[in-house]
Amino acid sequence: MKFHWGHGILIVLILIVVTFSTALILSFTDEKDHQLITENYYAKELAFQDQIDRGNNAKSDGKKLVAQQTEKGLEVAISPAPSSLDTSQVLLIRPSDELLDITSSLDSQGEIVLAADEIRRGKYILQVSWTESGKDFYLEKDLFIQ
Repeated sequence: MKFHWGHGILIVLILIVVTFSTALILSFTDEKDHQLITENYYAKELAFQDQIDRGNNAKSDGKKLVAQQTEKGLEVAISPAPSSLDTSQVLLIRPSDELLDITSSLDSQGEIVLAADEIRRGKYILQVSWTESGKDFYLEKDLFIQ
């Protein structure tokens, strides 16, 4: 049997069908854990305008988030320090594994040290929200822990 253009077209069509079938099968057998960054993502999305307003409050007052990795751990501070800190929440979110998330709060000077043995190497999102003299603030920073 002699090879001619009809055989070539048939081989190309078979390769296309095999390639797309393989891609389809692999997409259904994907074993990665697909999870949202936060559990109540959609409820938080509705309250996102409040978060934008708190971030704008921090910008207008010149507040900055200072995060520095030291031998003790991760030192987080608000600069300039709050005059009177009513409430605060510090979230260190690990996007790849929610079991490594850390929740804490700031001290009265607007600082905290997160212990080095609690934090693994990798990418984190640092979210700090606080209330100072009845005004709400929010700052966020991406970090890579070495």
